[in-house]
Amino acid sequence: MAIALNRRFVECDDEKADPDLVAHFGRTEATRGWDDLLRLRRVVILAEAGSGKTTEMTTRARERLNAGHPSFYTTLEDVGRSGLEAALHPADRPRLAVWLASEQDGWFFIDSVDEAKHAGIKLRTALRAIAAAIAGDGVIPFSTPTPGVQCYN
Repeated sequence: MAIALNRRFVECDDEKADPDLVAHFGRTEATRGWDDLLRLRRVVILAEAGSGKTTEMTTRARERLNAGHPSFYTTLEDVGRSGLEAALHPADRPRLAVWLASEQDGWFFIDSVDEAKHAGIKLRTALRAIAAAIAGDGVIPFSTPTPGVQCYN
């Protein structure tokens, strides 16, 4: 079971806050929490390997789902190899079809960009597969920057 951390995120912008300084001095006014991020259309989360991104994403995806919001978790490597639907857990595939036929917003937690890169999966290819599958909808947090997407550390 994951321990709730109430993690705070800093927008990646050289003109704004430096994440290391925020962490060192404990300043929170320039930070956002998960509730803030989940209100945005698309988000990218950057963090060091082993910092808990996967645990946080699977936990947040489950919480969104339990709150009645369509939510899905998978890895970029699996999407790049097989497409979005096949990359999802088999139990999630019917929910994807229901969501696609609905007018609801959906949340996609796509993880493990570094692992995909090491496996020879191109980020562009996987992102195109996601976009084609969902027609550009949803919030897509994962661990690498994408043009036009808010980026948080």
